[in-house]
Amino acid sequence: MGYDTALDSGGNLYVAAESYSNGNCAVVLKFSSSGSLLAAYSYKGPATYDSGYSIDVDKSGDVILAGTSWDYSVYPNHNSIL
Repeated sequence: MGYDTALDSGGNLYVAAESYSNGNCAVVLKFSSSGSLLAAYSYKGPATYDSGYSIDVDKSGDVILAGTSWDYSVYPNHNSIL
């Protein structure tokens, strides 16, 4: 499920999402301005629930993803910010 989108200076579209395969994982998809999938990235920690909810691209082209992870061993607080 996609939650948020952002555009970079080249017109590429980034989507913050989550996947429901073997528990939830945070996903970032990158599409070209013509709609072709350029890249797919995911984060699946040891916990059963990770998600990307908000995304932005800064002026340098760095992608910033905000979301949650329920991995208590890595992130000591419930619903830590990724």
